Amino acid sequence: MAKVCLVTGGSGYFGSVLVSELIAAGYEVRVLDLNLPIERLPGVRYFQGDIRDTELCVESSQGVNTVFHNVAEVPLAKNRTLFEEVNILGTKNICEAAKANKVEKFIYTSSSAVYGIPRKNPVLHSDEKNPIEEYGHAKLEGEFIARQLISFGIEVKIVRPRTILGS
Repeated sequence: MAKVCLVTGGSGYFGSVLVSELIAAGYEVRVLDLNLPIERLPGVRYFQGDIRDTELCVESSQGVNTVFHNVAEVPLAKNRTLFEEVNILGTKNICEAAKANKVEKFIYTSSSAVYGIPRKNPVLHSDEKNPIEEYGHAKLEGEFIARQLISFGIEVKIVRPRTILGS
């Protein structure tokens, strides 16, 4: 049986690179994104829509083994409402869908913004989380939401990259 992955935000720069890598590794891939890519990859099943749509989250994650959750309202928007709706409510929606569909693994792309201004370098995973702006707070809340999946037998991984820019 093929391993099936759902990549939220799979049409963005990072998401599209991840989708290509997953395909190359032999995974069956689905993408959930507001915007679909101009050039769609063969064999990828695309779901166009909003992470805030609970039903779409459930539909797109049916039969999925692993969710890579990358969707986020980015800091440049400086829109607190969108940070809360997309980064927090959207994360709740995809986590609830993962639970309902008995997903095995959930990988959450957080941000180094959860650390705020580091007191030292290098920053370690165990260092204090002290976000200083709304984006960092929303991503940290998303981490708490994702971690709750562990109690339902879902393996959770959290990555905290620096800002990811396109090519």
